[in-house]
Amino acid sequence: MVYRGRHRTEFPELFHGWALQAAAASRGTPLSAIGVVEDHADSPESKERKAYAEALQAVAPKFDRLAQIILSQGLKGSAYRAIASTIVLVARPSVPMKVFGATTEGAGWVAEVGSVSATELEAFIESVRAA
Repeated sequence: MVYRGRHRTEFPELFHGWALQAAAASRGTPLSAIGVVEDHADSPESKERKAYAEALQAVAPKFDRLAQIILSQGLKGSAYRAIASTIVLVARPSVPMKVFGATTEGAGWVAEVGSVSATELEAFIESVRAA
């Protein structure tokens, strides 16, 4: 899932719905999710952060790993990654979840438990971002 714009209140609900559909489609096979937040995306507000935490708690049991890649650099990127890490701490997902600053790092971590190499996964992420 690639996020390019302004956070909206309904976005956590869309994430929740997407995650449940992906889990159902996997039919019990290992499943990981990677969320990518583009550099120009806005930071979520308090109400949206709470909604993300609730959605994360609901969908986490369906996954083996969850990765969040926040591509913003500098102080803005550090702040966004700190917010995402705080959401993870508050939500306490039942599966491993990490926040990354680059697709290489996130793809490598998810590939550790999957059947796709980090290189293939990173190429896929970049193709989705380019679309």
